[in-house]
Amino acid sequence: MDVEAACPVAPKPKKRKNSSKPTLQEIALRFISREGNAGSCSIDENSGCSYTQVTCDVGNFVRHFRTQHPNAARKHGLMSEKDTGARKPRAIAKRLIAIDRRLLLESLTKLVCYHNLPLSCVEWEGLKQLMDPIASALDVTLNRGKNKMIIHAIANRVRAALGKEMKNILLSLKVDSASRFHRHILGINVQYVLDGKIVIRTLGMVEIKERQTAAFLKEKILDVIQSYGMSIEQIFSVTVDNGLTPKIWEFIEHYVQAFEPLDICTKKLQERHVSLSDFYIAWLMTINSVRNMFSNPFAQKLTKALTDRLVKLKSSQAFQMALFVDPRLNFLNSKLFNEDEKLHIQTCIKDTWNRIRRLKPSPSEMSANNSSNSNSQFDDFVTELYGGTLSKTANDATDSSFVQQLKALEAEPRQDHTFDVFKHWVKRRESHPELFEVAMVVVATPSNQISVERSFSALALILTSHRVGLGQDALEDILIIKLNRDIFEKEAELIDWDDLVSNVNS
Repeated sequence: MDVEAACPVAPKPKKRKNSSKPTLQEIALRFISREGNAGSCSIDENSGCSYTQVTCDVGNFVRHFRTQHPNAARKHGLMSEKDTGARKPRAIAKRLIAIDRRLLLESLTKLVCYHNLPLSCVEWEGLKQLMDPIASALDVTLNRGKNKMIIHAIANRVRAALGKEMKNILLSLKVDSASRFHRHILGINVQYVLDGKIVIRTLGMVEIKERQTAAFLKEKILDVIQSYGMSIEQIFSVTVDNGLTPKIWEFIEHYVQAFEPLDICTKKLQERHVSLSDFYIAWLMTINSVRNMFSNPFAQKLTKALTDRLVKLKSSQAFQMALFVDPRLNFLNSKLFNEDEKLHIQTCIKDTWNRIRRLKPSPSEMSANNSSNSNSQFDDFVTELYGGTLSKTANDATDSSFVQQLKALEAEPRQDHTFDVFKHWVKRRESHPELFEVAMVVVATPSNQISVERSFSALALILTSHRVGLGQDALEDILIIKLNRDIFEKEAELIDWDDLVSNVNS
């Protein structure tokens, strides 16, 4: 028996080929700046590369070094053997395309503000490979910092356009707040009539870091209003979320029959714009539906609760004015208001008309401003010679006509509940010019702050879990552009993009 054959010899451990030579991963780690799990490129400090990974993957970094820093990668031994030799650059055929700074920067702005890409998207390897040749040809520097500055400049243009659009008109303010990733945002909208249409504009999506007291929020809202060159005199109404969860409705929570009319009403009130008188009509329809549930044991109490709430709504000055100019509710022999209430509402409407007149120059004042002072000087000369004062019969006649038209509203024929009050007053623009202007303010007064809540949906698309570090100013700039898209589209036609780039670079 062969003893040697009976005693197996343990195999020798395999040695790593070129064990003294470091692996690619070991080399790559020397050029990765680590901060926790994150890593950033540091293979070529002079390149300004900002490539970063939230969770460091060395293999991806090796690929990045080879494709974006081939010379440095070759120098430090990160190239594979087949890549170490001199490689002839690939010849790319030139193409003639039409592009300018506006098209480039407008597209990048839309990527960030419309399509919710991060500011650093211009540093993504794929986009960078596509955009860099274009940016180089247009002499534009693209990086996260420049992108942020360009968007800030454009957002300021949108703000300026909004300020110009809102100048000298009465506005309805809508305010709400929301939280996302422990960041508290105050949303501020305005609503008014522009060129015969009700428009909603976003004035601010302001991050709040202090305690949200009433005084502090009031100060913040006033700061936003004043930043647009608006005065408190321009605010006609303020709509806020009162967190309406009346206890008196809790006991009907599980009773579908009684709650269904309220559900229908709630969905109606969530439309983009519901005027105060439409709100009132919808509420009346709900009351009518509930009170006709004769066999429902909760109908009587629920009807009383809805009616009591309607009485409180009717006590609001803005609500009273809206109902007064609505021929569905205020008509010949209507019992909606008593005589004292009518006098009070008419006074409020007159005050509103006076506010409108104070905010914008009258036609006579505009004519006087456009003409020379010779007429007024001559009038002063005649006064000096013969005494007396100039007549103001034109203004008196306007005031008299306005009062007559206001009182005539009580004699209007009644209209059915589907009647379009907005179109009704648009048709009276020429025949009732003063009342038309007041009516446009009143019918544009919102009954809810739904548009602000929808702004927070846009916030959720921008402030994602991967972008919680987005700065306060950059966040608001992006949202101002995103939520006022039509203003941006107009301003894009007017912006001097070369001048904008020069200002950003300076």
